[in-house]
Amino acid sequence: MRWPKDYGPSDVIDLDPVFPPSLAYVTVNSDVYGGGDEVGLYWPIGKEKRQPIVVRTFHDTFELGPFFSTYQKYLRWQSKDEENEDLPMGPDAKIDPVSPEALYNQGNALLKAKDVDGAVNAWQQALDRLPEFTLVSSLLAKQHRRLKNLDQAREFALQSLISPPTFGRFDASLLRWLGRETEPPEAYAENPIWKNRRKLQWAFRAKKNDYGIIQEAIDSFFETKQPVLGVTLMQTYLEFMYWETGSAKKRWKFDQDEWMQQQDDLCVKYLKSSRRAIESK
Repeated sequence: MRWPKDYGPSDVIDLDPVFPPSLAYVTVNSDVYGGGDEVGLYWPIGKEKRQPIVVRTFHDTFELGPFFSTYQKYLRWQSKDEENEDLPMGPDAKIDPVSPEALYNQGNALLKAKDVDGAVNAWQQALDRLPEFTLVSSLLAKQHRRLKNLDQAREFALQSLISPPTFGRFDASLLRWLGRETEPPEAYAENPIWKNRRKLQWAFRAKKNDYGIIQEAIDSFFETKQPVLGVTLMQTYLEFMYWETGSAKKRWKFDQDEWMQQQDDLCVKYLKSSRRAIESK
């Protein structure tokens, strides 16, 4: 994994994984806004050989939020406080135009101004920077559905479905809509997620057989040479299981440490890079 210039594993201030546990995340600072939240480095899935983005943790909602596109831009922003200047609330188009957060906010503003195409373009750029940005893939699915770009809407809805809930809760209305659709996007055509979409509840502590279907879908992504989707869905499975009862974990024979090791082994095999950021140089 590629560390920011002048920063490496020896500088990390917290070796514990974020909540729920995520490989390729390390804490670098306390959030200046307080509340017990933190700021950390995060390597998006499939982009481990690039420099990480900066994210914030939200302990009250148990979510991660993208913040700055690079550690250097985060430090530049933070230095304003040390220079006794008013610290901006976060990245915007002037401070960090390619920040996933700035692009997300830009898309919201454009949509409010009824510039749908502009909003879609901004959100697509945010998703390019952070493919597992669940909140944004859900928004893109909804807008493409309204624009009658149904193949794209289905693809973004499925991308949102498999993306980790820590980057935004999945919109359940999209699952109901997918259940009424009959034409799958090419990347998902033979995947159990698509084939079983009408059976899925997609929530932890659910009574339905989601975990069995998810495991089949993970295997299918690796078999069809779509490892980024496979690793992404493994993270979603991990986060769901994190909130499960002990009896559910026992029923599904889930061991968190073993699962994370398996996830990292598959990253090394298929993505040629470990996601254990602490151990990387």
